[in-house]
Amino acid sequence: MELNIISIISIIIAIISIVLAINNQKKFISKKGEELSLKERIKEYHDELKTSDNIIQKKSLEIEKLDKNIKKSLSLIKQKELELKHLLELESKESKLTSNVDRLKIQMNNLEENITSKTKEKEELNLHLDKLKNDVALYSPTVELIDLGHYEEPKYLYNTSERFKKEVSVIRDQLKTLITNKKAVNAPETIAIIEDVPSSKKAIQGQIRIMLKAFNIEADLLFNSLKPSNFTKTIERIDKIATDIEKSAISFKCGFSQNYIELKLKECTLLYQYRLKLEEEQEEQKAIKEQMREEQKAIREFERAILKAQKEEQMYHDALEKAKTELNVANDEEKDQLTNKIEMLELKLKEAMDNEGRAKSMAEQTRRGHVYIISNIGSFGEDIYKIGMTRRLEPLDRVKELGDASVPFLFDVHAMIFSEDAPKLEKELHKVFKNKRVNMINERKEFFNVSLDEIKDVVEESNVKVEFTKVAEASDYRETLVIRNSLLK
Repeated sequence: MELNIISIISIIIAIISIVLAINNQKKFISKKGEELSLKERIKEYHDELKTSDNIIQKKSLEIEKLDKNIKKSLSLIKQKELELKHLLELESKESKLTSNVDRLKIQMNNLEENITSKTKEKEELNLHLDKLKNDVALYSPTVELIDLGHYEEPKYLYNTSERFKKEVSVIRDQLKTLITNKKAVNAPETIAIIEDVPSSKKAIQGQIRIMLKAFNIEADLLFNSLKPSNFTKTIERIDKIATDIEKSAISFKCGFSQNYIELKLKECTLLYQYRLKLEEEQEEQKAIKEQMREEQKAIREFERAILKAQKEEQMYHDALEKAKTELNVANDEEKDQLTNKIEMLELKLKEAMDNEGRAKSMAEQTRRGHVYIISNIGSFGEDIYKIGMTRRLEPLDRVKELGDASVPFLFDVHAMIFSEDAPKLEKELHKVFKNKRVNMINERKEFFNVSLDEIKDVVEESNVKVEFTKVAEASDYRETLVIRNSLLK
């Protein structure tokens, strides 16, 4: 608005200047009029007027230029106003950003403190986790323990589990005697931190009771979970528990007597051997019962075979007597037919008598039987073989039973070894491959991770000749693989 007023004032000034110039010219002409002629005065007037027009045009150009400059200045002012407004907005945003940055810095500091705290907590948890892993290892079977032979039978001190149980009771009585005679824990008469002697003795006795109670409870908990796989860890843990408890009572100068700790370790060893012996006896009972069931099945099979052979023997005998009677009254043509029939019946009778004799012989000789080598790659994989024994007349019946609904595929027979002492041969094979058992705990599980060539070599060393089938047919398993692969395509 102010610039427009300035522009108008400039125009007015220019016009006034022109008017004044014209008036001056008029005065000049009037003054000259007397001396010059009218023609000259007109010419001079035109020249002056032309000069005035030039001045007016020049002033107009200047005014136009000035107007352009004014417009340019106005545009520049508007631009500066916008820039100023933008700067004010940026200042406002900067203030907000500064406030946000300060807030974020506070949050970052809190997070750093939280991270430091969580890191310490993580370190503590890792230490606790390591301790728990060591505790878990105490109750978990490990490959290391197996390699060290802790699943092998120890050299037992006694023949029965009951004898071990009695010996454990003797040890516990000795421990009780040490506690009663106050010889389980070594402790001073008094301690310097308590000046009153009776109170000092009372405090020491209280500490002894706490130590014994804690140690015995911890030891009993370990004994409840004692098994072959954690025996070594349990021995180590008992010693560590005693050490930890002694550290907690260091101000009282109390410590377990060596005799008490040794008796506790001996109790642990006896409990370990007791449970192993008890498991062995239980497995022996299971094996005996299984053997009795197998023998009963074999006896019933022998009895059925003898009865069948006797019936066939009687049938062929009667048929033979009848044929002989018919032969006496037959003509020449019939005699030839009857003679052939009699020969056939005599062969059948002899075969029935042999079957009866074989069945009776098998029934009388209870150690005769077959040792079978079978596999089931669909269920257990390659190089896993079951080495078992059966006394059945038809040993394959036993193999069929093993391949019932409890496994997904049937067993394949690699060898069926007849032996006059089948239990002995089976036991020898089990002994040779003892360290290659799939189940190192339950010996009734007769599966071994061994190659067929190794089994064959051991069998041949026993002077037993038998044909081995190396390739497992596993028809159901192989057909299943074909179907599964076709479904994946």
